[in-house]
Amino acid sequence: MRAVGARQRLTRRGTQRAVHERAGSRPTSVPRSVLAVKAKDRTPDQVAQIVDVCLAEIAAQHAHTAAVVANRCDPSQMSAVADALKRFEPKTYVLPEEPLLVPLRWPSWQTAVEGTVLRGDPALLSREAMDVLVQA
Repeated sequence: MRAVGARQRLTRRGTQRAVHERAGSRPTSVPRSVLAVKAKDRTPDQVAQIVDVCLAEIAAQHAHTAAVVANRCDPSQMSAVADALKRFEPKTYVLPEEPLLVPLRWPSWQTAVEGTVLRGDPALLSREAMDVLVQA
């Protein structure tokens, strides 16, 4: 089983999505995939619309979607997102935003430790940081 993410914007010609479907359709038997859609900063209707487009794209690649997961959902919107996804055939799940699963960006670490950048490329400060080494 393959997990297919839907990080791209809502478009029917998403190149990234097409690559994911082709990758998910490589196993020898009927390919199965779990579609993961980011629900953060999206309305329930937007999430449902993205799921609809992605399911059609996956089916066009002769793959089977075993389940749909709307992740990083605002806790106050979870029931509305779940209701919006009820019309789809595969089993759907809605997961809340979990801060522990989202890597922090360097400015968050820097603020927490009251740090100062002495040297390095400032453009790299926007990357996600999985851990940090602090020297005093």
